Amino acid sequence: RLTMLVGAAALMVVGVAAGFALKPSARAATEVIRFRAPIPEGTRLNLLGVVGDAFAISPDGKWLALVARPSRDAATNIYLRRLDQLDATVVPGSNGAESPFFSPDSREIGFIAGDGRLRRTAIAGGAVSTISNSEADPRSVPAWSENGQIYFRSPNFEMFSVAAGGGEPRPLLDAP
Repeated sequence: RLTMLVGAAALMVVGVAAGFALKPSARAATEVIRFRAPIPEGTRLNLLGVVGDAFAISPDGKWLALVARPSRDAATNIYLRRLDQLDATVVPGSNGAESPFFSPDSREIGFIAGDGRLRRTAIAGGAVSTISNSEADPRSVPAWSENGQIYFRSPNFEMFSVAAGGGEPRPLLDAP
């Protein structure tokens, strides 16, 4: 009887050890991906006159947003491209826009419109809505946080937060 218990215990130890040895590593393999992302035909990437960021990549890594203009004298637009597709499309309502940024779930894109207001729209399409009527500094890039707030800088370098659904911005720091 004792021999059977010792044998069973030994088999159990060997089984547990084998399970740990065969278990996949918790560390995910890092994969390097290289690709070209040409700008839409007939447009110019807005690098020379850029005031914010000229591009943004969505948090899920599936979308690329570019600030480009159809000609040297034309207003900028935000162009959106799925990285598994070849063509980019203009984000409706983004005429004159700068500084694209994505929602944390990558379902929406925000930008600073030509009039300085924060706007957003669903990537799947739909109406563009104004997040805030306060002016945002187009030389900065707003950040859309997991807590549903968008953080942005005003032209006079004050920092604000506003609900992603819209509303009155709140200053992040009290004036001295």
